Amino acid sequence: MDAYNVSVPMKLDAFVLNPDVCNQDARIAPITQPNYTFLRIDDFVLQNDTLNHVDVHNAKPAKLNPRVTSVLGSDDLADLRRNRLGVYLHWILPQMYRLGATATPDPSSSIDGSNDAPAPAPTYPNTPNRWLIIRKLGPNASTTLPNPLPSKCTVPAVDAWILESDTLQMIDDLNGFDLQVDVSPFISSTTANATHPDQTSIAEQAEVFIGKRRPAAGWTDTNPTAVSLSLLNSSNHLFADYQPHNSNVFSIIDTFPYYDENGHQAGTLTDAVADYYVMGWHGGLSSDPFRGGNLHQQVLSSLPLTLRDLDSFSDWLKSKSSINTICHGAMYGVEWHSQWTSTTQPKNVPANDFSSQLVKQMPVAIGTTTLDALLSYLKAHHEGEFENDIRLLGSLLRAQSDSVSGQQAGSDEVQNYNFSRSAGGKHYSLPVDTNNPAAPPSDKDKGTLKLLNQAQSLYDAASRMLELKKWDTFSLWWQFVTDIDNASSDIQKRYVTQAAALNKARADLTQVLADQTEAIKTLKDPLDGYLSQTPKEATLQEYGAQRDPFLFVGGLQSGWPVDFLDSLFIRLDAQIATYGQPDTGQMKEFNLNCLPTTMQATGLALVQEFLANAGPAPVTITTQLAATPTKYPPLYHDQGPGPDPPASMPWRDRWESTQPWFPLFMEWEAEYFHVDYSSWTLEERTARLDTCKNLRYGLTDQVKYDTLDTRTLSGRILLLPQPSFSLKGQLDQLFNSTPASILDPILSPDERQKLLQNVANLPFASAPFDGFADHLVTLARGSHLKPNIRVPATVGTTLQPLQEAYSESQKYGLGFTQIQAIGAQSDLTPYATLVQLGSDRPAFKPVTHGQFRITKLNIIDKFGQTACAIDPTPTTSGPPPIYPCISDYYEPQMLSTGYANVAIPQKAPGICEFMQVSPAINQPARLNAAFVINDSSQPSAYWRPITEWENPIWGWVVVNYVDNGIQFFTQEGNFYCEVRVAAANNPHPTSASAVWLPFKPTPTSQTQLDDLILQLTHPKNGEKYLKAFIQMINNAVPNSATAPAAYSQFINAIIGKPLALANMGVSLELACDAKTSQSTLTGQKNLPQPYALLEQSVGAQTRQYSFPFKLGDHDRVHDGLIGYFKAYDDPGQHAGKELDTSKFYTSYVDPDGVIVYPISNSGGYKFPTLSSFWLDPPAYQDQEPPGDHYIGTAKRYEDAMNNHLVDNVYGCIMDPFLPVNIYTSILPVKPLTLPNWAWESALKTMTAFFHFGPLMVTDDVSPYQPTPNQRVAATDDSTPAVKLPSLKVADWSWLQPYYPDPQTGSEFAALKVGQIDSRPRYERGPYTAVEGYLQMKSSMLVDSGKS
Repeated sequence: MDAYNVSVPMKLDAFVLNPDVCNQDARIAPITQPNYTFLRIDDFVLQNDTLNHVDVHNAKPAKLNPRVTSVLGSDDLADLRRNRLGVYLHWILPQMYRLGATATPDPSSSIDGSNDAPAPAPTYPNTPNRWLIIRKLGPNASTTLPNPLPSKCTVPAVDAWILESDTLQMIDDLNGFDLQVDVSPFISSTTANATHPDQTSIAEQAEVFIGKRRPAAGWTDTNPTAVSLSLLNSSNHLFADYQPHNSNVFSIIDTFPYYDENGHQAGTLTDAVADYYVMGWHGGLSSDPFRGGNLHQQVLSSLPLTLRDLDSFSDWLKSKSSINTICHGAMYGVEWHSQWTSTTQPKNVPANDFSSQLVKQMPVAIGTTTLDALLSYLKAHHEGEFENDIRLLGSLLRAQSDSVSGQQAGSDEVQNYNFSRSAGGKHYSLPVDTNNPAAPPSDKDKGTLKLLNQAQSLYDAASRMLELKKWDTFSLWWQFVTDIDNASSDIQKRYVTQAAALNKARADLTQVLADQTEAIKTLKDPLDGYLSQTPKEATLQEYGAQRDPFLFVGGLQSGWPVDFLDSLFIRLDAQIATYGQPDTGQMKEFNLNCLPTTMQATGLALVQEFLANAGPAPVTITTQLAATPTKYPPLYHDQGPGPDPPASMPWRDRWESTQPWFPLFMEWEAEYFHVDYSSWTLEERTARLDTCKNLRYGLTDQVKYDTLDTRTLSGRILLLPQPSFSLKGQLDQLFNSTPASILDPILSPDERQKLLQNVANLPFASAPFDGFADHLVTLARGSHLKPNIRVPATVGTTLQPLQEAYSESQKYGLGFTQIQAIGAQSDLTPYATLVQLGSDRPAFKPVTHGQFRITKLNIIDKFGQTACAIDPTPTTSGPPPIYPCISDYYEPQMLSTGYANVAIPQKAPGICEFMQVSPAINQPARLNAAFVINDSSQPSAYWRPITEWENPIWGWVVVNYVDNGIQFFTQEGNFYCEVRVAAANNPHPTSASAVWLPFKPTPTSQTQLDDLILQLTHPKNGEKYLKAFIQMINNAVPNSATAPAAYSQFINAIIGKPLALANMGVSLELACDAKTSQSTLTGQKNLPQPYALLEQSVGAQTRQYSFPFKLGDHDRVHDGLIGYFKAYDDPGQHAGKELDTSKFYTSYVDPDGVIVYPISNSGGYKFPTLSSFWLDPPAYQDQEPPGDHYIGTAKRYEDAMNNHLVDNVYGCIMDPFLPVNIYTSILPVKPLTLPNWAWESALKTMTAFFHFGPLMVTDDVSPYQPTPNQRVAATDDSTPAVKLPSLKVADWSWLQPYYPDPQTGSEFAALKVGQIDSRPRYERGPYTAVEGYLQMKSSMLVDSGKS
């Protein structure tokens, strides 16, 4: 049992190619292989991508297609490339060969002095490198033509070939071979190359080919010169799955030869029906995963593979014996016809069907994500049952809730999905005392933690910048090796100067990293005595950048098996039904002696199974398992996953008169029209598919674009087996998180279950327009030369430069050390001089703002079948338009005429070929938003963000409905002052109570509260201000979400909800220095940029981008902003009164332009704006003198960061239970929430009370007795009482003023309230007039144990 081999199933596909195939709706792509000449540095042939786009503009008719004819335009049959006509077999390598593993980096190998060692290259398992391909047909069958064959010619019933996939051949060895179909170009990436990069020849890479085909009869494995073959060794992402790139490696062409009496090919069959079987194994240099000395169970888990009946094979699972992996796949009933007629053409050609659908229906959508594009598509195309189900669920998928609040919050969340994220850095905090979360750390810990976070912040900034400088070094090297003028002495001097500057920049950053690493290590270790306990590590807010638009194509059935990503079911020998059956001649007939001896019994069983399964009436899996419960049929000999699929489903290993259609990648082109930034405005808009208003950029007028400022962008999109699976996860989450009461009216439980089972089969493909934004910053994607070789993990972890990469450039400052310093930062290439551009407008766009239309969209399958959304035939008027379904985010605005407001007027209203890309920064940025306080200890910054133990609230506001006034409380919840509207005959329209009364004062200063109170009591505008202020609060509170249960709801009947006053600051930070143009074309070098991201780039012809933003949104009940004051630009001149309280901004009161201003960007009003900044880390590290272990050398960096808050600090009036959201449209929505403990502690102190009296009572109050200064009165049965008519909604105390000492003023004592009824009575005098305060005995926060 220990020696049982492992049989791994593969999906086999068979594609028929004859000249008639080239004349169908789907075009057949000419063979376009990687051109590895483009890797050569000499002769300036280096290019950004070794693979050109597939060119199908002359792909039909067949006589124009170079894939099938050697003389373009010739009608002579002799000019057909008959060696390329036949059946193309391709097998999908299982998932186990597509999973890479990476060793843990060795920190000692870091090349830059930082903690971050370069990650070693992932290693991928060797693929099988020996393949036995078997073809079986009936030589005398009526389907085999010509019949009879020419004299003395025969065609064998079984023919077989061996592929040596990894056999290496140089171009000089391939005379007489067709280099496009007989071999495959390959990058000879081997362990030897990595170990000895100085011996690796880049020039030779263009001459390396692999793959060799031999007849199986008489073949023996001679272990020829070979490469280490794994899926990514070729540096070609299409290599494994695109048949034209892997001929005789993972695919083969059967031309149906017949032979003369000497065994030589005499001709080819014109017609045949064949069955195919493929077996692959690891021979020669290829390492079998089950021959590595590991437990079989461990191998199964790591790949991953699944074995049935585990209990029956426990000994095998625990064994480490060396066994063999055999991959196998079958395809039955493949029909070959050299010409197609109405009777011989396959019944089903899905590529033709889809090509026709693509042109006629245009099932294309553009969105921010797959889901966004899908829902936009379904809005326009109501197709099958399951598509309609998803459309009905659209609003829930967007919002995950059916409430207005949920949809609004969901809309904000959807907008956040529009951005990619990158690491924002680390932050340290001390563990919180759960019993007293508001308790601050010791002063020593506070100071140490501040130093630690300063050091970490500077370290993170330097680390990000070092990665950029590595890429800058690569860019400079690329520019040098592609510069045809690099022999000029002046140009060489420029390269020397630039290389020296980069060397210094990397050295400076490396020093910062080393210094701050030492400081961080020392500060956070409690053993060094700086901190009392080990700090907790957390992550800071990420940087974000706008994603590339997502393309969605409906009706496109994925070629990947629906269960491809599932753990693969494998079989041991004993689980094959035919294992152990005697050989009845199959070993010889099927050339099974080609297999290694230890595999031959398994191979015989698989061939016998292949023959058994070829019957005309296959049985279902359920039937077969019932007959042999411990034997299992091979995967793909079925009608799909599941025990009982519908009878109408085709068998996956039968051709059934159907050409395969396996969409593998898409190639696109788009024309981008840049629209000047001055034409855009940020405004609230309700889009077509969204009932919620969103803050988005729009055009202020009809589009006026610069006709010279247009670009053609292009890219390639791989179609991976993931979009449907991602959608299934979103549906799962929705169904699990949404109450049945909401879901049932839309879909029943059975319908939901059915949808989940079938969602993976939905025909669509979706992926981003990869490279869209890269083109706009003059960067290119593609497979290109990288000057460093990434060493496989088994060899080491360093990155070694190729000698040819620096042999010439080292003379000009770009030698071994500089190339090695590039590390892995070489994925994107600069345009340099390789991409031709106009010379009238700068191609580099730091911020995208424009419109684009698709001018090419080709969908190419793995055999080269191509569906063109736009007819590629050249015309004088240009390509015809395509009208995609456009999601809300990319939808252009409509003019009053019904036409889209786009760069080129559309032909009719209601149609639009343009997508609108609103302003988006083309590099990672972050919206820094925090509650802030003044900190005089900072060298220059006035404001700084609060720490987690600091309370951001500087006051509280409560509406007193009874007294028609506003009560102010301090940060701690202590009553401070009340401002009321006075009687009509009062000469002072508003009045303020004496501060602190009826309580004793606290020693804290309330300067900012005093300034606000002064505005409310101003003799000229005070009444207007107060009434507007009260109206703002009254209008806002009913619009907000429900307060937490701990807050006493019934208090709202007497006073309003308490609102917090807190200062917040906002800034816009770039993750790294602003990008610059990477085009070195003469015409582009000196073109001024109209706008720049950083202030230091501003010049006579360049302005800095200024981005408007909005605080809060009154339409969203999940937003807590009521209004805000602006801080002065020079807060230091207004210490303690930093806010300009003479006017406030709100959306809850009509503006008057004097006191009340709207939060709006229209009607003459403007949103506040942000300009981006970036700090160069070495410039902000103190070095003279360095502290102990460099501790404290990062103070200036934090100070400079904080200093950028000064332009945008606001005093907010906010609901303490809700976040204030900050909206920019250029970055994710940023919520800012008060810590719970801050409002909990204040509300426990605050209580409702109001002025009462003067009132006549029948009894005098009790004599004065000194009482403690309690904020919530404590009364009991022994407390003297005063009988008053009082509200019955709560228990009350009476705060009675006394004057025990005229010199000290009044004091208040708490008396119990003795309630009296309303019956008339005549009490004996004298009566007493009282005036004081009624105070509720309970605080505004209910004790959780009593609520």
